[in-house]
Amino acid sequence: MSKVLALVRRHVLAFVALFLLMGGSAYAVADRVVSSARAPPKIYACVAKQTGALTLSNAKRKCAAGQRKISWNAEGTRGLAGLPGASGAAGAPGAQGPRGDAGLAGAQGERGAQGETGERGERGERGEQGETGERGEQGETGEQGETGERGEQGERGEQGERGEQGETGEQGERGDRGETGAQGPPGDGALLTSGAEMTLTTTSLGLVGVPGLLPLSGQLGTAPSAQLSGGMLQQVDALGVTQIFPRDGVLTELAGWFSLRNAMNLVGTTVTVEAQLFTATGSDGTFFPVPGAMCTAAPGLTGVLATGTMSACRTSGLAIPIAAGTRAVVVVYATATGVSLAQTVALQSAVSIGVS
Repeated sequence: MSKVLALVRRHVLAFVALFLLMGGSAYAVADRVVSSARAPPKIYACVAKQTGALTLSNAKRKCAAGQRKISWNAEGTRGLAGLPGASGAAGAPGAQGPRGDAGLAGAQGERGAQGETGERGERGERGEQGETGERGEQGETGEQGETGERGEQGERGEQGERGEQGETGEQGERGDRGETGAQGPPGDGALLTSGAEMTLTTTSLGLVGVPGLLPLSGQLGTAPSAQLSGGMLQQVDALGVTQIFPRDGVLTELAGWFSLRNAMNLVGTTVTVEAQLFTATGSDGTFFPVPGAMCTAAPGLTGVLATGTMSACRTSGLAIPIAAGTRAVVVVYATATGVSLAQTVALQSAVSIGVS
């Protein structure tokens, strides 16, 4: 075996080439020279004695003159088992297992012996004054005491309140007609007032939806409604709400107040109510808004509102001429801004118009 090792050392390059060939023909030769199924496969070669050149061979083939045959195992013997590897890191804790069933209750232990009485502790500090208790029920009224002596006359008391109006006496005889008085100064003008319940709406864009209509003067139970078309009203005479100015005049002011008939939640939204005078002079029944004859109610309706919440407006200092025979109607409408624009608002409304 030592001669084989010496030969391998002298001919390293030859053995390197031999092992490169083992990937192909060498393994085929090894397979053919297996002596038995149990014996490990061997590799055979002929070595030139003078040059040390190797020539692959097999178990049965004879080497040429000047060569000798050598062999070695194709696979080495199994080595000894290596040392055990280092222990791996501890694994993560497993998930909490389900809670087990409750065990049986243990038997009642015996009562321990009575301990000795401890020393008396020091007196504690006085606690704070407790709250006053509820007042007890009224006791029964005691017996009437004896009448005391009459006291001195007291000072005169203050003037008492005026008594109720007495009944109206009988009608006296009619007196003689007096003389006609002097002509009084010109009046300041007329104040026309109207009112009614109404329900206003706004569109999904916050614009005017359905308005309410009021006459120049008079009270209605429920105000009629009509649609605005291009900012105009048409065919409203048949609703019985339009009225006529009987003489020439000048519109001087317009005011209104509006009260919620229902509670509303308008958080994030503001509804604004306005009143506008519309007039018509033609026979086609078209009513147009009078420029400047309007007022915007404040404050705007927003937040959480209770029933009866009010908003009011007033526009004064106007000087708008109104011709006799002009038909008119007051239009109340609402607009909305904010989060929820489509709204329905139920109001009790009243509008006053000053005409000189």
